[in-house]
Amino acid sequence: MRKSFVCVLLVGALTGCQTPPPTEIRYDTQQKLLQDALVRLEGSPQTGDAEVRRLLKQLETELAEAERRHAQAQRRIAELEEEVEQLRHAAGFAVHHIEILYFTQLTPKEISLWVTPFDRHNDVVKTAGSFRISLHRPGVWGLRKRGRKLCEWRFSAAEVETRWEGELFEGYHLKLAWPGQKPPEEETVVLHVEFTTAEGQTYSATKELSMEE
Repeated sequence: MRKSFVCVLLVGALTGCQTPPPTEIRYDTQQKLLQDALVRLEGSPQTGDAEVRRLLKQLETELAEAERRHAQAQRRIAELEEEVEQLRHAAGFAVHHIEILYFTQLTPKEISLWVTPFDRHNDVVKTAGSFRISLHRPGVWGLRKRGRKLCEWRFSAAEVETRWEGELFEGYHLKLAWPGQKPPEEETVVLHVEFTTAEGQTYSATKELSMEE
């Protein structure tokens, strides 16, 4: 293919023609260009040989440069494809929602809270973030509606950094002591959790809880 390409460019240069890309040159056109070039070479062989050598050298230089640029472009394409794959991978494992796990408990001493971030595929995502947790009376339109706030806890990302557990269950395990060491009088309360990632995205979850005996 390369020799064919060189031949086409060489013939075009010898005849003074502007040659289009090889894919656009018809077979009969190639034959005529070649015949014209041979006639010129036969008329002045010494001059023709020198011209051929010069053009071949020029074409080799141009082809080498084209190959270098092609290789450079291929490397850049590979780099971009890798970057795209990394972005897709990161997006696939970004937090989509959080859940208050079912074994979260209220005891006379504290709230044993389990919160797990999930991605859009519902797989666990271990990521840093801060928590704002509040406890409310049930709202008048149902237990899921938050009523008056009873108490609140806040945890920075540094404070919860070591609270991740992944043996039996995966998630943050936070123990919330009752303010004044006294639990609320309500038998049923609504727990609201807000989790803010390092990127500033906030996700929330709400769960109805009953006091453990």
